[in-house]
Parts: sequence; C-alpha cells; structure tokens
Amino acid sequence: MKKIFKIFLLFIFLQSNSLIANDFNWRIFPNPASHVITILGGNGPLQIRNCIGQIVYEIYHFENSEISIDFLESGSYSIELLSDKVQLNKKLIIL
Repeated sequence: MKKIFKIFLLFIFLQSNSLIANDFNWRIFPNPASHVITILGGNGPLQIRNCIGQIVYEIYHFENSEISIDFLESGSYSIELLSDKVQLNKKLIIL
C-alpha cells in the first residue's frame, strides 16, 4: 500500500510540474529590440521594469502581444509574467 501511495504522489508531482511548464512556455522577440517586441505564450499580468526595479509598462497579456517600446530608453529591462502559479522573468535589451 505504501508503494502505491508513493507512486501516486510522484505522479501528482510530475503532472503539476508539467502543467506549470506548459502553461508558461513563453518567448520574447526580437531581443535586443528597438521599436516593437512580440510576446508569445502565457497569460497574465505582464510588467516591464527598468534596471532599478521601477515598473515602466504594465498590461494584461493574452497569448500573443505586440508592444511598442519606442518610449523606452536604451538599456537593460526585466519582463515579468505573473500568475497565481509562478512568476517568470526574462531580460530585454533595448537598443
């Protein structure tokens, strides 16, 4: 009985990890960018933060978004996709 319970717990753990990975498989391109970025995958609040952590742009992202970044100065930024399950971060370089 204990062996079956352990196998069941392992199955639940693997299922939950694969769901998180599938729900949050997202990408940003082009990177580096200068005028527009495209974000594919994922759903949830999306924030762009500057190098000192200030939020410079915020939207609710659905699957595919095209964002004009002309207003951002050249430099390094962090893009955060948030949800109730995880918080994902990617680095963005603005030319």
